[in-house]
Amino acid sequence: MTALPAPASDPDAERLRSFLARLSECETTGARDQVLDEVITEVTELLTRRPGFQRHWLLKLDRINKRFALP
Repeated sequence: MTALPAPASDPDAERLRSFLARLSECETTGARDQVLDEVITEVTELLTRRPGFQRHWLLKLDRINKRFALP
């Protein structure tokens, strides 16, 4: 996975990390969907502004979503 820049050097990377951390803490699909609803506009703007972060976001989001997949 592509690493994001160090937090102190890049506030966008730190913001994306915080969104992913919030999503990782979700225990249910409902909680995950609520967090996504809250952050999606800012995430979309961030990824549009910083397309290099898209791979990182998608890989982490895929990992989070796999926890909620049906067996």
